Amino acid sequence: MTLFGWNFVAAIFTTDSYGQSGRTALLQQIGRQRLKVTCVNQIDPGSVRGLPNFADCVAKSDASVVVLWMDEFNAANTLSYLYQNASNTRLTFMAPDRWALINNPNTFNDTIPRTNYTFPLSFIEGTLGFVPQIGSLSLYKACMSAVTPNNTNYPVFNEVWQREFRCIINASDTVPLCPPDVADREYNCRCTGEESLANVAANPKVNYVIDSVNVFASTLDKMISNCGAFKQAPWCNRSIIASSDILQAIPQLSFNGLTGPIAFNLTRPDRRRSYLDIYQYNSEAETHQVGFWNLTSVYYAKSLLVFKTYPGIPVSILVPENTEFGTSFWTSLICIMAGIGILLCIFLAVFFVTFRSSRVVKRANIHYILVFLLGIALVFGSLIIWTLPQATWTCVTKTVMGMVGWGLIVGCIAAKSQRYFRVYANFGYIPPRMTTLEFYFWLSIPLVLALVCMVLYIIGKGLPQAVVTQSTVDNTYVYISCLPGTVSWGNWLVGIFIGIMFIFVIVSTTILLLTLDLITPYKESTFLLLICLDFIVLIALLIPLYYTVGDRRGSALQTFLLRSLGELFAMYLTMGLMFTPKLIYVLRGLKQGEHADHEGGSSTYTGGTNRQSVTMDTTETGLGTHVVNYTEFSESDNSDSDFETGAVAGDTGMIDSSTARPGFMSMNVSRASSNMGSSTAPGMTSLGSETEATGSTINRRKI
Repeated sequence: MTLFGWNFVAAIFTTDSYGQSGRTALLQQIGRQRLKVTCVNQIDPGSVRGLPNFADCVAKSDASVVVLWMDEFNAANTLSYLYQNASNTRLTFMAPDRWALINNPNTFNDTIPRTNYTFPLSFIEGTLGFVPQIGSLSLYKACMSAVTPNNTNYPVFNEVWQREFRCIINASDTVPLCPPDVADREYNCRCTGEESLANVAANPKVNYVIDSVNVFASTLDKMISNCGAFKQAPWCNRSIIASSDILQAIPQLSFNGLTGPIAFNLTRPDRRRSYLDIYQYNSEAETHQVGFWNLTSVYYAKSLLVFKTYPGIPVSILVPENTEFGTSFWTSLICIMAGIGILLCIFLAVFFVTFRSSRVVKRANIHYILVFLLGIALVFGSLIIWTLPQATWTCVTKTVMGMVGWGLIVGCIAAKSQRYFRVYANFGYIPPRMTTLEFYFWLSIPLVLALVCMVLYIIGKGLPQAVVTQSTVDNTYVYISCLPGTVSWGNWLVGIFIGIMFIFVIVSTTILLLTLDLITPYKESTFLLLICLDFIVLIALLIPLYYTVGDRRGSALQTFLLRSLGELFAMYLTMGLMFTPKLIYVLRGLKQGEHADHEGGSSTYTGGTNRQSVTMDTTETGLGTHVVNYTEFSESDNSDSDFETGAVAGDTGMIDSSTARPGFMSMNVSRASSNMGSSTAPGMTSLGSETEATGSTINRRKI
């Protein structure tokens, strides 16, 4: 098998001692040589039960070489069933000694009454047969040519002679003389006297019989006449030699026999080296020798080999299952959804860049929006790459796109979360709007950690490559997967990356839960919390499923579907929660004016560029006290805060009426010149009955 590059074969055996001994020997050697066997089956001698299933299994497998360990009649039975499936006409067969040399090809046609099927003799063209080396038969033929019924006293020899030559020995003259050709005789004629056993085809194993007799005779002779030649000879000088003594002496014997060198293992009476002759069937089911095998080397005449695939040699290898999921429904759906997701990311990016001067985009920071969308698009892109055949470039591309995409998403969430936490903890002055420098600083932390893991991954073991992996639960299943040089090293780094991203998500979730009372534009903090919770739930559900699927046949598709559907759901939910409200408010602002999103019992004056818009609302706190909150907005960047700075009646009062706990505000009041009158509740500090300030800023976060 290894000589022709075959590493994957099908095999069927009979349940008799011959078939079972062959099964044990073949499966043992296949395991040692790291070969694979499929469709292993057994049939009772003379039975056809199980043959249809075996034929179907072979037709569906990658194996094109089939071992039939049985005699010629059961082999013909099996061949007739295999031929019925058109996919099996490509097969090449391997025959043990029982049917490796069929002198009469018509033997195969004897199966018709039993199976009702037949097959052309060309179906077994290329079959390789292995028989113990016949060796030279000259000694046998010389002996047999001299043997006749007249010089042999063997009691049953006459019966053998008459059966072989279909004639009667020493019959009276009244019995007609037999025709010269034995095939034309009817068993009722008189032998001619010209018959000779030298013309009878010898049994291929006859020399093994001769060598076996010689082994026994040589051992006895040596034990009696030259006992000192044995290294271990406790039987020397004994008057009686037991059979157990002979068994101990045989392994110490070696000589050249008719079937090749004869030597035995010292620990068990097995022959150490045995020569096998290799025969091949042609299209007429005639056999010819093409080589021989001595268990250590194979010698064959390549020019004599003729297979159905002539001039090439059949290919019978276990084809790795590439994780190319083709055009199945789920694969097509995932590609379509991922493609739509990328188009949506591009549309949203173009939309928000177009309206980047709007208040909505200024509050969120255009860089934040674009980076968030880029991360989502990269995750969508990695899902599409996963559907392609595994190769080095796809392994690298999908790994980099996935890690960078998730790093950008988690970085954006972390950048916003830290800002909310600073407001919650009252950490000094906080700019009303997240600056670009602040955003990229916090974005870089998880992203750099992700890139560090990727660089270590590549430096340590090189780029991920498509390698053939053996299933741990099915020895007939191998598949192509993306793995580094050492799997444990790669899993370790990937595990660290996932752990880092998970820690950032957990911390961000904690912060967002603590700051639920913080008023953010378009409820952004609430939506970010929902996104984080979605990530946590998906990780908790998918990772156990992902790592318990195993590596059985079809597991690649299952893990692909689990991962892809989970990421699709997470990305679409993220886009919906993060950008749909902003999109709606931008469109609403186009209809109602730039500041139409500032509602709730307020009046808004909107002037031209860089003119002030003053909003004043009077709210009633839970204490029944009227408090006047002043919020001045400007269309300049410095006055578009990413926190709600104006109190909306019933929502953002200075004191939460439902919990009687202070609310959170970041309030900037900037004016060139104004007079502010105040009416304050008892115990509250007046902003000043009359204030004159130029370019002054009052920043109020926590009341």
